[in-house]
Amino acid sequence: MATVPRHSKIRDGRGPRVIEGTYSRERNRHISSNQIPRKASAARASKTEHSHRRRGSYQAPLELFDLDVIEQPLRHVVLGSTIDISVLISLRTSERGLSAHGLDTSRLLAVTSLVSDNRQGDRVPLEAGTMTGQKMFDSVHPIPEHCSEGMDRNQPCRTALGYSSFPGLLVRQPGIYRVRTTLISMSASSPGGTSVAMVDSDVIKVERRPGNTRRSQR
Repeated sequence: MATVPRHSKIRDGRGPRVIEGTYSRERNRHISSNQIPRKASAARASKTEHSHRRRGSYQAPLELFDLDVIEQPLRHVVLGSTIDISVLISLRTSERGLSAHGLDTSRLLAVTSLVSDNRQGDRVPLEAGTMTGQKMFDSVHPIPEHCSEGMDRNQPCRTALGYSSFPGLLVRQPGIYRVRTTLISMSASSPGGTSVAMVDSDVIKVERRPGNTRRSQR
């Protein structure tokens, strides 16, 4: 069944507005590959990021993008503590050896938001401002070559395009949530974009007292 993208609009401020999208399947998973070493590769990634975007010329079909959580947030969080999450952006393809350097990622934007499960089991987007952070939007950063080569060998039908990270996210109310990351393909002719992929994190429980958190972890 083909994935059906929905048009979405976003804006800056305290956080992203609710981004809605209907997909043929909702995924909540994380890949088995090693996490991207953020600190060790930061300098290398920053040097190659500009050329990585400029060199890309091939426009990938929107329905072929995938997101995977490569850094899950903590499952139990004390109210007022921050969480981090990172996602991997990849492209499903049957073409072996396809390089991310030939793909244009300059118009891709990852957006993070907060969702909660209702009584019917559906995941409902929450109001902007329930979760804030240092950044609620992120572009696609290139993956160090020694990491991307291993990913390509493990999953030959997928090409890793890059990653996006969201450090220092703050959930402002107690409750049980998931962090949702949505990949947006920005339009060159309008301020909006198209939702092309989406992934939810594992469940996180935000509590007021550290004592409740310790008991729940036993």
